[in-house]
Amino acid sequence: MVDMASKKVIMVVGGSRGIGGFLVGALAPDYRISACSRDIDRCDTAGLFAAQCDVRNAGEAQWFTQATLSKFGHIDVMIYSAGLFPYASIREMDMADLDALYEVVVRGYLRFCKAVLPIMQQQSHGYIINIGSIRGLTVTPNKCAYSAMKRAAASVTESVRLENKMYNIKATSLHLGTVDTESSRKRYGGKFNHLNLVKEQDVLGAIQFLLTLSDKAVVDSLLINGEP
Repeated sequence: MVDMASKKVIMVVGGSRGIGGFLVGALAPDYRISACSRDIDRCDTAGLFAAQCDVRNAGEAQWFTQATLSKFGHIDVMIYSAGLFPYASIREMDMADLDALYEVVVRGYLRFCKAVLPIMQQQSHGYIINIGSIRGLTVTPNKCAYSAMKRAAASVTESVRLENKMYNIKATSLHLGTVDTESSRKRYGGKFNHLNLVKEQDVLGAIQFLLTLSDKAVVDSLLINGEP
C-alpha cells in the first residue's frame, strides 16, 4: 500500500462536474487531490481538499492555490478544466457571452498559472494540463467564440511550456472531441446519441500516460477525438 504522504498532489480547477468532476474521483485512489469550483462541496481529509473558488477572481485563485500548498506541502500537477459553452453564430453572438467565456477560459487559466508557477519553479518540477477542445484547432459553425477562446488557452499552455523548461515544468493541451459526460448529454439533448464521443476513461488514460513519462519527454499537445 502506497503511503499517503508519498502520493503526488494534483490540483483540479473546475472539479465539480463534467470532465473535471470525473477526474477528481478517478484520480483520488492514486493521488492526493485538491479541487475547486464555484459550487463544490467543501471537503478536507488526508487525501482530498475541496473548496469553492471563482476562477474570475484573482484573489480567490491565489487563496486556493496557497491553501493547497499549505495542506499538502507541494503541488505536482495542475489540471485546468473550468469552462463555459455559449454557442451562437457571429451575427447572433452576444458580446457579453464572449466576455464571460474569456474570463473563465483564458483569464481564469492565466490567474491559476500565475498562482501555481512560482510554487512549481521553487520546487523545480511541475506539470500544467489544460483541458482544451478540438475546437481550438478546427472551427465549426456557431462556435466562433468558443473556438477562439480555446485556441487562446492553447497559446497560454505553449507559452508556459517554453518559458519554464529550465524549471523542469511541463505543460500540455488536451484537445478533446465531445466527451460523454452528464453535462454534454444535457447540452446536446436529442442529438447526443448520434455523436461520436470520447469516453471519460480515455481522458483519464491520457492524463495517466502524460504523468508516467520521463522528465525528458515533452508532449505539447494531444488530440483525442471520437470515431469519425
